[in-house]
Amino acid sequence: MKTTISKIKSSVIITLILSLIIFSKTFAQNTYAKEKLCLWEVKNSETKVYILGSIHLMPENIYPLDERINGAFSNSDILVVEADITKNQNEIQNLIAEKAIFQDSTKNLKNVLPNELYVKLTKEFKELDVDIKNLNKLKPWFVTMTLASLRLSKIDVTPGKGVDVHFLNLANEKTMKILELESVGSQLMMFSSMSITDQTENLQYQIDENNQNENYLKMLEAWKKGDLKTLNEISRLKMKEDAKELNFLERYYNMLFTEREEAMTEKIESYLNDDSGKTYFIIIGVFHLVGDDGLIKILQKKGYKTNQY
Repeated sequence: MKTTISKIKSSVIITLILSLIIFSKTFAQNTYAKEKLCLWEVKNSETKVYILGSIHLMPENIYPLDERINGAFSNSDILVVEADITKNQNEIQNLIAEKAIFQDSTKNLKNVLPNELYVKLTKEFKELDVDIKNLNKLKPWFVTMTLASLRLSKIDVTPGKGVDVHFLNLANEKTMKILELESVGSQLMMFSSMSITDQTENLQYQIDENNQNENYLKMLEAWKKGDLKTLNEISRLKMKEDAKELNFLERYYNMLFTEREEAMTEKIESYLNDDSGKTYFIIIGVFHLVGDDGLIKILQKKGYKTNQY
């Protein structure tokens, strides 16, 4: 069991820092042809920040990225990410062990999940060559993330290929200053603070999704074209619509988007009001940026000038 959990831990660290992603078996080549991008320039007087909407898990053939993205990064002094998952790996592993595993010896996955869901889950993991007994001490929220990561591994999409990690590696190579909007610890705390009931309902919600492959392809193509309308439809709007029937989704939406974006906005404003002359390159999950209540609209309403590339 220890070996299996260790393997899963390393494969899902990045998966933990994104809004739940939907997957696909097919990927188009990275031909941009000067389409719009999920990249913005935001100005306040003489201060400028770039904001890049990220997909945290990517197919390898998405690289190299568009020259406008690489140019914005090259022209920046400071990289800002949601959480720097390239540092303090041992600390991250310890946090996962603390927050993702039942500490109460009387609790386990089998006795907290409804039997019907547990049976479905057993079948799903068996198809992924994993014995669910090896996951029995994991909490439902972490099992949801684990399932997502393992599905992706079967179609050659891995955490190490995400946009965040790509630029974190480049920044580390050039000893570029790196700042965090949040932290791995705060994100782990966020998921682990969900009630077992909400964790279970979210796991059921993911198991019941039948079009994950199709939606991932749609998401990837929309990201490459800077198609904010489609990205909003398959993320925030879909969750709001589903919340009409699934009450936990309203709480989940507020936790995943609203509350975090309020805190992110404060930090972005602090960068925009920085008079040091430094340029910031900020990477945020793209679903945080779209919609009438997303970060870009919030910044616009506060009077900041934004330009989408």
